[in-house]
Amino acid sequence: MLTAIEIHHLIQKLANLENGISDIFILSGYPFQVMVYGRVKSVYLEEFPVEKLTPFQSEQIAFYLLREHPYL
Repeated sequence: MLTAIEIHHLIQKLANLENGISDIFILSGYPFQVMVYGRVKSVYLEEFPVEKLTPFQSEQIAFYLLREHPYL
């Protein structure tokens, strides 16, 4: 189970991987993905070793984002 601090760190890490990131995709059954200059790239982070997100992991991240940023 990820803590709020871990999820916050994860989102920051994904958003700052490289220039040109416009979207972050958190989808069950897939690795973390980002859109860079219009192209979707799968991402593997050593701090968050996930090959495919489970429904529970996706739900945890979504609930955190909605709780912290309800305008999303």
